[in-house]
Amino acid sequence: MVGRRGIEMQEWLTENWLALYGSIVGTIALIVNFSKFVHAIRKDKVKLKLMVAPHPERQKNLQRLKSTENNQPWDKPNLVESYQITIRNVGNVDAHIEDAGVICHDGKIHQVLISYPGNSCTLGRLAEVGSATIPAKSSKKMNVYQKRGEGVFIANKVFVTDSTGKKWIASA
Repeated sequence: MVGRRGIEMQEWLTENWLALYGSIVGTIALIVNFSKFVHAIRKDKVKLKLMVAPHPERQKNLQRLKSTENNQPWDKPNLVESYQITIRNVGNVDAHIEDAGVICHDGKIHQVLISYPGNSCTLGRLAEVGSATIPAKSSKKMNVYQKRGEGVFIANKVFVTDSTGKKWIASA
């Protein structure tokens, strides 16, 4: 015993089943695509992990600065590697590094120096030379240098600034 409303509902379903099916399938497709979009947005970010350690030859380099103090200007180094920063890009997109360095306990900043393109003898800060690109799922090591006449410094933190302006900081 189906009432009048039941008969009207059956007639409506019989006449509009294709439209109902299309709206259900379309809604499911919209939900699936939206979830894929949200997942892709979360995945496509720059994610960096930073580490800093004394350069493997730091003690030898500092000794070389001290032992050559009385040499002629052309016969002594003015810069030696002091710390090595390792930047790991654990994200799924390339990271473009604009600035990097270490921060000492007194707040003084010592920046990474890299070679100018086409001139491996001249070093400059990342901001002067240009950004360094670190492909996704890879790492890059960069050096912080000790300058002649500057007191020996101890790194407290490491920092990196990417091309989006985000500053990444980690303890040494």
